[in-house]
Amino acid sequence: MGGGQWRFESGDSSSVHPFDSTFFWSVLVGWPLFWTLMVIGAVFGTWSNLPLAACVLGVASANAVGYFKCRKDAKKHLQAWVTSHAVQAATQNPEFATNLAVGGLHTLAGVVTGSNPQQQRPVV
Repeated sequence: MGGGQWRFESGDSSSVHPFDSTFFWSVLVGWPLFWTLMVIGAVFGTWSNLPLAACVLGVASANAVGYFKCRKDAKKHLQAWVTSHAVQAATQNPEFATNLAVGGLHTLAGVVTGSNPQQQRPVV
């Protein structure tokens, strides 16, 4: 038998309203929890409802697992994309890389010593 391959495709997530995202993920997690309660209720109540509740629980759980796997994979791909573009920009423009490195060292030195080079005043 062949194996499954998870593939995540999405649009620009910055245009998604925070409420919509929260609602989506809450329902995605809450739906299998609801059907878990239904399965428990069917075990202690009407056995005839158990097959339906178990099937819906399986499908809802598979859906939630799929979204969580894809979300994790998408974050990994985004990080790799940003890293590759940063390396490409640094190799194509060495001055940019040098300025970035020197600026980063100055910033780091200011953080370590507790001083900010831009706020230092000359001694008269």
